[in-house]
Amino acid sequence: MNSSASTHLDQPDSPYRERPQDPMVRLQAQVEALQRQVAIGERSLAQEQKLRQQAEANLSNFLGQPNLSIVSFRLFEHDPHTYDYDYCSAGCHAVFGYTAAEFMADRTLWRSRIHPDDWHTIVAPSWHQLLQGVPHQREYRFRHRDGSQRWVLADLTSQWNAAERCWVVTVIDRDVSDRKQGLDILAASESQYRLLFEANPNPMWIFDLETLSFLAVNQAAANLYGYTQAELLQMTLSDMRPVNRDNTLAQSLDAIRQNPDPQYCGEWVHQHKDGSLIQVSVSSNSIVWAGKPARFTLINDVTAQKQSEARQQFAEAQRSAAERALSKREAQLHALIEYLPLEIWAKDRNGISIIQNQADREHWGRNVGAPHDKSQLPSDLWDAWKAQDAQVLAGEVVRLEESRLIHGEWRTFNKIIAPIWVDGAVDGMVGVNIDMTDYKRAKAALEESETFLRSIFEGSQAAISVIDVRDNMLCLAGLNPAQEERLGLIDASVRGKPLSAIFPPTTIYPLYQRYWGCVMERVGRIYETHQQRNGESCWWLTTLTPLLNSDGQVYRLIESSLDITPRKLAEDQLRQLNQRLEERVQQRTAALQQQAQREKLLRAIVQRIRQSLNLDDVLATAVTEVRQSLGTDRAAVLHWRDPDTWVTVKDSVMEGATSIEQASFPNNLLAQSATDVLQQGEARIVQDVAQDPWGTGLLSFMQSIGVVSKMVAPILCRDNHDGNQELWGVLVVHSSQAGRRWQAAELEVLKQIANQLAIAIQQASLYHQLQAELGERRRAESQLRSSLQEKEVLLQEVHHRVKNNLQMISSLLSLQSRTIADPQILEPFVEGQRRIQTMALIHQKLYHSGNLAEINMAHYVQSLIADLFSACRSGEVALCAEVVPVPVSLDVAIACGLIINELVSNAFKYAFPNSRQISNGRISIHFAPDATAKAPRQYTLSIADNGIGLAETVDFPHPTTLGLRIVYAMIQKLRAQYWVDRTEGSAFHISFTLD
Repeated sequence: MNSSASTHLDQPDSPYRERPQDPMVRLQAQVEALQRQVAIGERSLAQEQKLRQQAEANLSNFLGQPNLSIVSFRLFEHDPHTYDYDYCSAGCHAVFGYTAAEFMADRTLWRSRIHPDDWHTIVAPSWHQLLQGVPHQREYRFRHRDGSQRWVLADLTSQWNAAERCWVVTVIDRDVSDRKQGLDILAASESQYRLLFEANPNPMWIFDLETLSFLAVNQAAANLYGYTQAELLQMTLSDMRPVNRDNTLAQSLDAIRQNPDPQYCGEWVHQHKDGSLIQVSVSSNSIVWAGKPARFTLINDVTAQKQSEARQQFAEAQRSAAERALSKREAQLHALIEYLPLEIWAKDRNGISIIQNQADREHWGRNVGAPHDKSQLPSDLWDAWKAQDAQVLAGEVVRLEESRLIHGEWRTFNKIIAPIWVDGAVDGMVGVNIDMTDYKRAKAALEESETFLRSIFEGSQAAISVIDVRDNMLCLAGLNPAQEERLGLIDASVRGKPLSAIFPPTTIYPLYQRYWGCVMERVGRIYETHQQRNGESCWWLTTLTPLLNSDGQVYRLIESSLDITPRKLAEDQLRQLNQRLEERVQQRTAALQQQAQREKLLRAIVQRIRQSLNLDDVLATAVTEVRQSLGTDRAAVLHWRDPDTWVTVKDSVMEGATSIEQASFPNNLLAQSATDVLQQGEARIVQDVAQDPWGTGLLSFMQSIGVVSKMVAPILCRDNHDGNQELWGVLVVHSSQAGRRWQAAELEVLKQIANQLAIAIQQASLYHQLQAELGERRRAESQLRSSLQEKEVLLQEVHHRVKNNLQMISSLLSLQSRTIADPQILEPFVEGQRRIQTMALIHQKLYHSGNLAEINMAHYVQSLIADLFSACRSGEVALCAEVVPVPVSLDVAIACGLIINELVSNAFKYAFPNSRQISNGRISIHFAPDATAKAPRQYTLSIADNGIGLAETVDFPHPTTLGLRIVYAMIQKLRAQYWVDRTEGSAFHISFTLD
């Protein structure tokens, strides 16, 4: 925490002074500031990197647009007409028809394809703007690679590169030909409108459908009605009607508003400016004018025409009928020609197109009335066409086959051209082009498919037969060579014959069953057949597949047979091998089951052995489980008690047999070699005790108890002193059956049980030792507990007497202070009394606590500040404490209590000199773990007030008052670090470690 100076009391005994800032604290603060700056820099760098990645992605998407050509080049100041390309995007090909690589390779390519007029008037002047760094646009014409003229709109920006002494120019080109064509069409449309409306000799006007006001009138209408155009624009359609006319106009307009008709024709009587009536015919159409519904009206003065209508009515009716008939025939012929999937065309003697259907227009892209463009045709095709036209104009009909390259694909046409005769002379020609490409391809594909299928049919190793189904008969349609060899038939001699005429009756019946079953079910079949060939058995896998016609009926069967004899032989060998393997698996499974049973038995015995630590119970359980599990007459444990004697410690026998438990045998009855082998841990099987060379001395005893054969496993226990294994005894099993043959697996089980017995014996021995040691330890603990209780009582009595002595000293000081009238002399007595009470309070807490070595810091501080608050009698100053309930030692509690006593007393006395400060006064005590400390159990004690602060003259490391000297001494005793904060009032912060 940073320290700052503040004003404090002027009293000479005001004790506070700021401690100089620790260099390590200042260094740590600088490091933390640098770390914060680094973290801020890293976040800024991550954000900049994210923005850069996003900008790179946007730039990549922009550069990859297929309809934009993006070019970057350098323009040198000393030679403005020389430039070097740096980059060309892939969109160059879509805009100009040339790839980026072509532009980069030839710097003059782009300039050579610009229209000459645009180069001098548009492109060249823009170089001066680039040399001035002025962004601008230019629109110019460019000859595309396909020969068409395109309009290109370019956005240009330039930036000066001082290092290379050049301007870096970026150009974004886009094809705006469609927009230019639209503008040209719009301009032409506007020109036609002006021509048709303004200069049209027929009267025209446009009126608002709602208000009937004229929106536009031409000069012919003004001349017809005797008004000027300006006068008509101030009038409405109702003003053109004579006075006292019926409401026919209103009815017609209401009908149009309710159900607008695209076109309206009718005759009306209008009034001239001079009052004369004019009979007119009007033709009106609905339009939108300035966003509002309006009507365009064409007016025709029919006053003179009405007079001749009667004379022409009959002739007009006949002409109309003829025209309708002719129009119908023309429409029928036009529809027939237009939508036939053939190219139909006609042209006059000069090569001008007069008829052209949709297929021909889509192919050539020209309209009626236009000749063929020689520049768009190959020279050899143009010459051939001229020669054909010459033949037709000479009166011949030309039929030929012609190939053309259409959209990058060669297509073949049958072409027929005939002359058009008019008055005995050829006036033109008509032609039909029939596209034969798909037909020829299909024909070639069919021939290729037939050849391919024939090669498969002839060269296949599978035996294939083709059977035709016709007239309820099955006829052989073909055999491939493999089937000929299989059946012993010749395809040429049996082709077309019924199956009944080829195969004998014994063979034809199963064939008919399969074939007719497949025909009836219309589903393929797969089956196996067997036959004898050259004295050997052959197996065939046959697939029978039906072919269906358009009616869903079977018209042909395809039979395909594969020789599977090797597979059948392999299956027989595999079956035999699987049988032998199954037998081995069964044997192995039986062995594994026996092994699993023995392991299960061993686990059960071991579990029973380990259930008790009593040696007698363990041995009794072991011999009983071994005898029952191995099915023997006897199981016993013999202990080698000393080098001269063996004792049977446990014995389990069948009912009615003689027990040998507690029987002893001299060691000399066994051969010395037998004992040596047992000490080495080797187990033995004796199939006949009469033939045992090591037990000749025990033979008579064995025969007396009916033993015929036996197994012996040594029990080896590890010595606790040197760690070597010593022979403790043996585990033996006896059998009285002469035919009993012991197995190696049974000996292994016996050996493992003996090993477990050795472990159990060692555990039982250790258990008895531990029981003895535990008894001794319990007696010692009982003595220590009694001694500790006595010491705790004595220590508690000591704390009680120390507390009473301190209380007595405090009472003596209190009695002495009553005789002192001088306040300056009385104050040291009062302060000394409070210090003694602070120490006495600790002994009182320890006396009432169950722990005589430590005291709860929170309880102690709460009691201490209660006494301080009562002694100082400053009810208007708030005293609060936040102390964690951590146990502390007696020394720490005394030091912290004296520090709190001195600093809180000084705050009550000096921090709040006037009533305003007292009313808002606050003293706080805070004790908690130090969150910034790296060492464990680091705590900080803080005593702060919001008073007037410490005086600048107070030198805390060298205090002059007794109270601050006590505080400084206690800080040194705690080996603590401290600092003083004068920012708001005064605050002491003391950091120390609890041991």
